[in-house]
Amino acid sequence: MAKFFNKRLAANDTIHDDMLMASEKSLECNSGTTRKCHNEAEEDDIEGNSDVHGKYCMPNCIAVLKSLKEEDFLSRQQFSFALELIKDPQNRIIVMCLQDSMYDLAYWIFYKYELNEKLS
Repeated sequence: MAKFFNKRLAANDTIHDDMLMASEKSLECNSGTTRKCHNEAEEDDIEGNSDVHGKYCMPNCIAVLKSLKEEDFLSRQQFSFALELIKDPQNRIIVMCLQDSMYDLAYWIFYKYELNEKLS
């Protein structure tokens, strides 16, 4: 599935960077779901246990990413990149908010991966 998704992503190279940036901004702040998740994450942070025990903790995010890899949405290299992404608490919020929409989560990871490749 990762090969199919990568080919499909490559076929869609006509998507402009500004459209991708707009989609990322909507993921981060503009949707009600993300705002709700963000507020829950703030509550988790107040409790002081979001990294290890909270809803947005690393183990929960890793479990979601493992399922993406097992379903062949991610290659090993992309999985490793995604693990680096979840070091940032805001990215953990996005991962957990998109866990019910694996296709969208995979697309967001591919977007971040491609952006990183362009900057490297």
